[in-house]
Amino acid sequence: MTTNVKYPRNPRWHRDELILALDLYLRLGPVGKEHPAVHELSTLLNLLRLSPVLDEMKYRNENGVAQKLQNFRFIDTGKGLSHGGKLDEALWRELSTDRARLSSLVAGIRARAQN
Repeated sequence: MTTNVKYPRNPRWHRDELILALDLYLRLGPVGKEHPAVHELSTLLNLLRLSPVLDEMKYRNENGVAQKLQNFRFIDTGKGLSHGGKLDEALWRELSTDRARLSSLVAGIRARAQN
């Protein structure tokens, strides 16, 4: 007998989480889950915990961060993962060409994480 166990999905990405991911994408491109910067961002996102956590092992892990980078790649080039959200696209339009503002927002988010 098999049981169909449904595991809860991770919550939608919060604006600040997406800003950090967009910054990483614009600095390094769609790097894979093994890249040290992906690990660092995953760790930071888990420190911030901007959304309720249902599964601590899956919350913003390296796989999820790498997938989000692929969502931004799709917005940027038409290649990558097309299942990003509307907020991904809105942030792309708002910040991808305003690196100074993006850097300022990232610095503020990172400063809050250290407090």
